[in-house]
Amino acid sequence: MKVNLQMLKKVHLLNDLSESDLSAVIKVLRGRVFEKNEFVLHKGDTRSDLLFLISGKLQVIDYTGQGREVVLHTLNAGDYFGELSVIDGKARSASVSASQQSMVVFLAKEYALKLFYSNPTVAKRLLERFAHTIRQASVRQMLLNTASAHARVYLMLLQLLDKQKEHDEISNLPTQQELANMVNTSRETVSRSLQILVQKGIIGKNKRRITIINRTALESLIMKS
Repeated sequence: MKVNLQMLKKVHLLNDLSESDLSAVIKVLRGRVFEKNEFVLHKGDTRSDLLFLISGKLQVIDYTGQGREVVLHTLNAGDYFGELSVIDGKARSASVSASQQSMVVFLAKEYALKLFYSNPTVAKRLLERFAHTIRQASVRQMLLNTASAHARVYLMLLQLLDKQKEHDEISNLPTQQELANMVNTSRETVSRSLQILVQKGIIGKNKRRITIINRTALESLIMKS
């Protein structure tokens, strides 16, 4: 599978690199297309590549002690993943599967580390990613400790919003079933939760896009749930 400069420029980690730097990266990449429901990575895998999602959509999955599948978050075109195993050499901490046909490219650990160490912009974005991950872990802990299923849905919406560049809009919204898996509830509960928010005028919804009209009201509703 051939990867070109324009594809790599869409990857957030790489889009400030010069064309000469990107060309050097392209020379050592390998890639493949994964079909829907096919696993890209399995939890416990020991290979330490850095991965870039060029097109499609992936799910990051873990499992409860009872074996129940939990979707931790989704990955969209332009995302990268696998950086922890590149840095510490340990096994993968979660599984990743394709939600739809997806193109993924792999950068071997030795080249990924060279990329991290030799490019200040890449290093800065990695540090920002780690800071964001720590903050989101705190939010997720609060989410999982929330008894109300509706409140968990509302919290997840805020978490998704904070990952976006826009301050009041969630684009590429996960499906209702994906949201249900993320917060350990049913698709019907997610649907009802979104309906409540629309009826109260707290959000606007258009297909796979949600606009947060009143964040303060949404946060207040979480506290009351």
